[in-house]
Amino acid sequence: MDKNLYIDASHPDETRIVLKSNLTIEEYEYEDKNRVNFKNNIYLGTISRVEPSLQAAFVDFGRVKHGFLAFNDIQSDYYQIPSADKEKLKNVEEKIREDLKNTNLEEINTSQENVNHNEKNENTEELNKTSNSEVADKKSNYREKLKNTYGLKKYRIQEVIKPGQVILIQVLKEERGQKGAALTTFISLAGKYMVLMPNTAKGGWNIKKNI
Repeated sequence: MDKNLYIDASHPDETRIVLKSNLTIEEYEYEDKNRVNFKNNIYLGTISRVEPSLQAAFVDFGRVKHGFLAFNDIQSDYYQIPSADKEKLKNVEEKIREDLKNTNLEEINTSQENVNHNEKNENTEELNKTSNSEVADKKSNYREKLKNTYGLKKYRIQEVIKPGQVILIQVLKEERGQKGAALTTFISLAGKYMVLMPNTAKGGWNIKKNI
């Protein structure tokens, strides 16, 4: 089936793009020059300051407002710690990832069985939300237990990240009022059918659901 791409740049403040087949419009995109969307964009930023009280850092990545980077959104590759400690940390994290993968599979199967058992109930949607919330809480608690089991030191942000350090970040949430953008160092590249998440627990390529 033939497809044609149409670009309308006649309006000074807006550009429209349409992908059209013989039967229907396949995709439609537009860009407003007065409001540039930079969510999911990837930038090379510099740590401007570290806030121990917030356990977060502020990052200068070219915007007027510096972005907010929480400690949990910093991958260990950026930790400024001795090489021996970093190697130990990576080994422990790999073990935690493997244990979390196995635990997630068990919890997902249990959660699905509970939902299927109650699928005729009028409150199935609420049950599903409750089940997902319980799984998330259990996952968080299980990760903490694993850290204690493997003797992983609990670092604080001021111990591992320093002002002036250059890092690669991705925008999670755009600026909101007086708040800067929320950032992460766990980069994900989304395609039409797959998502590349190179440094997460699930790692590599992940196939999108509900295609």
